[in-house]
Amino acid sequence: MKKISSITVISLFILMGTPIVFAQEQTGVPTSTAVKVRQVNPKQKEQIEAIKEQAKEKLQKAKEAASSTKNEFKTKIQNIKENASSTRGEIKQKTESAREEIQKRKNEVRNNIETKRVEMAKQWGEKTMKRLDETVLRLEKVASRIESRIVKMKTENKDTAKAEDSLSRAKQKITQAKEEVVAAKLAITGLKSQEPSVSTENTDKNILGQSIQKIKDQVRTITESLKSAHQALTQTITELKEKEGIKKNTATSTKEASTN
Repeated sequence: MKKISSITVISLFILMGTPIVFAQEQTGVPTSTAVKVRQVNPKQKEQIEAIKEQAKEKLQKAKEAASSTKNEFKTKIQNIKENASSTRGEIKQKTESAREEIQKRKNEVRNNIETKRVEMAKQWGEKTMKRLDETVLRLEKVASRIESRIVKMKTENKDTAKAEDSLSRAKQKITQAKEEVVAAKLAITGLKSQEPSVSTENTDKNILGQSIQKIKDQVRTITESLKSAHQALTQTITELKEKEGIKKNTATSTKEASTN
């Protein structure tokens, strides 16, 4: 561009005026003040015109080159923008896919944990219900034997009113425990893991935890009922012993039933 500008300046300089020379005229004027104009011959004029044309052509080519370069630059910028937009879209899609995959694996792990919790809770519940069933059965046998003894003592005209009252309380607690065992078994059977979801993950976890806690509360209630039944049977035996006494092995059986 600098070279083209120099040529252009030279051409313009030539076009602005004809060359001048300083010379002394015949009148005797000093050379510092006398000026003689030199005429340009046709050949020089052609050379000047040729230089002007070359300058115009080079200037036009420079403009065209600059315009082409500008268009290429715009095209490259546009391509970069399109590639950047495409890259952002791909990154967003990959990020979303990765997020979905992570959530899927998280749900699988959580579901496995929930399933294990349910299995363990059911195993514990079934084992506990079996133990409680056995305790209920032993207390029922003791109550039946005590009831038979009361019937025999009544035929002997012995006062068994207090013993009958305490035995009635014991039988009531045993019946209550049996009903509670049935309800607890249903709750244990109904335990299941919740379907994994993002929005209700904490809620599902709380539901399972609450279900397990409810079963534990039921077991505690059953245990209290059986303890009350045992205490009532023990009191019945004491009252009967005061009247006529019952074999020690009956009391021993009652004690074993309560401890189991």
